[in-house]
Amino acid sequence: MDYVSLARELLELFSRLKPSDPPRMLTQFSQGELFVLKHLNDSSDPVTPGQLSRTEGISTARIAAVLRGLESKGLITRLPCPTDLRSVIVVLTPAGRNRIQEERRRLEAITVRMLQVISEDDALAFVRTFRTLVEYREKHGRFFCVEPNEKTGENSYV
Repeated sequence: MDYVSLARELLELFSRLKPSDPPRMLTQFSQGELFVLKHLNDSSDPVTPGQLSRTEGISTARIAAVLRGLESKGLITRLPCPTDLRSVIVVLTPAGRNRIQEERRRLEAITVRMLQVISEDDALAFVRTFRTLVEYREKHGRFFCVEPNEKTGENSYV
């Protein structure tokens, strides 16, 4: 199999997507907002801004901006941390919980429509392949990158 040709074709296809296409077409939230809302919705424990920053891999400055935006929309509130009065916890408001549930239903409907464009076999293969890539990322902590080989100076793909 010629993986280089496949990679080039895939990159060409990605380049044909408009800037408004995925992921921006999938959500009306600004960058980082959906991740924060999902994390808060899925967490059973109180969450601090610092924990959000570390978990989501977003800078503390970006988290602060995201939280301001979500708070101005009435989707979250910040409360004093009961165990550390120097800190705050971030909590979804009822409106925030409703909004994330609406967004999940909307994303699911969009994804169903996208998968219905292709055959059942192709849809199953696509999801199986995507799962494999996600599991690789979870196991190794990153996707592939190019690093120069220290001995030869040539690029190594890891």
